[in-house]
Amino acid sequence: MVLELTGRHPLQDKGLRPKPPLYWRSCAPDFPTIDKVLAPEFIHWIPKNEFDRYDSRNKILYLKNGSKVDFLSYEQELEKFGAAKRHGLLLDEECPEDRYNESLMRLIDFGGRIIMCMTPIRGMSWVFDRIWLPSLQPKTEIFSVKASIWDNPYIPDEEKRKIVEQLEGDERKVREYGDWVEFAGLVWPEFKQDVHVLDPFPLPKEKTVYMAIDPMSRTQAVVWLAVLPSNRLIFFDELLVDDMVIEDVARLILEKEKSMGSIYMRLIDWNASIISPTDGRSILGEYANAGISCAPAVKDWILGKAIGKEYWNARDKDGHPKTIVFSTLKHTISHILHYVHDDPRRRMDIEPPNKPKRSKDIHLADDIRYLFAIRPEYITAESDAAPLEIPHLSPLSIKMRRGE
Repeated sequence: MVLELTGRHPLQDKGLRPKPPLYWRSCAPDFPTIDKVLAPEFIHWIPKNEFDRYDSRNKILYLKNGSKVDFLSYEQELEKFGAAKRHGLLLDEECPEDRYNESLMRLIDFGGRIIMCMTPIRGMSWVFDRIWLPSLQPKTEIFSVKASIWDNPYIPDEEKRKIVEQLEGDERKVREYGDWVEFAGLVWPEFKQDVHVLDPFPLPKEKTVYMAIDPMSRTQAVVWLAVLPSNRLIFFDELLVDDMVIEDVARLILEKEKSMGSIYMRLIDWNASIISPTDGRSILGEYANAGISCAPAVKDWILGKAIGKEYWNARDKDGHPKTIVFSTLKHTISHILHYVHDDPRRRMDIEPPNKPKRSKDIHLADDIRYLFAIRPEYITAESDAAPLEIPHLSPLSIKMRRGE
């Protein structure tokens, strides 16, 4: 920032960065951090012959060339983050999302950029979803670096050791390595974006299509899976909607499925087969009446999780993953990365977690687990003619699946 404010940045000579005078903003969690850390650090790095003054009352730093930096605290009212036009924004530690959104508007006039330096002590927050995950995509304008305390050459190793030895568990992982703490409890740590996520390509005519639904009180989550003759699994489409009646969701599903060919099997959360004591209906039955016949999914969470690990680890003879997710399934990818154990801190070897942490951001991952649990296969035309038998279905649930 100082190189840019003083006009000494190499990219300015190439016309890739604006030249002074420049107007930046620097934000911190509180005013003591501004007065004792941020402002003194700027003053330290700005050459003395180019530094003008620091107005400690209004929290504005001035350079002689007309550039300036104003400082704000996240504790200030939201309206304080408005109005002014800025070339850039420096965020010290994680910023509240509403302050971040308001700050984005300040960069429009100059096409400015944001620099955020933080330790993820709040876990997989909005920064994880909006900034960190997109930064890992092949085509992105976001540049990210994850650094460890051991990468800092200016702190003696002995001092680093003293610090980290006082920390335990998740806090140590966060502060020593900058890890997003929930990663320690991922259900499928085998899933890697750079391995399993590919840009879409035309699916062959020869394939077997499966579908799964995770219906919640407000959200309906749907995933489609194609199994190729090579038994390669491709998650190729998704649907995630809120506050829609089942009849309307079914209409969207059928519209999507028009271009998919025949659907070999549809699964739905086992709980959808439960009949409501108030009206005598079930979600499974409502879908059936709307033209979407489903089979209740296998209830065994451990089974679906374990088989999923096999699929994510599986490779063909050329070393390519046998299970992939199209990059267009943004919600599905996010849900897999939010799919964590109910208590990631427990000792996995002593007490294996028996359920995922409930969240609004995991429904599509549940769908994938339902599909993994049945070990989906490519079905040839000959075998397709055979009657479908699903051992875990009772006669009652079969009738419900048919809408009877």
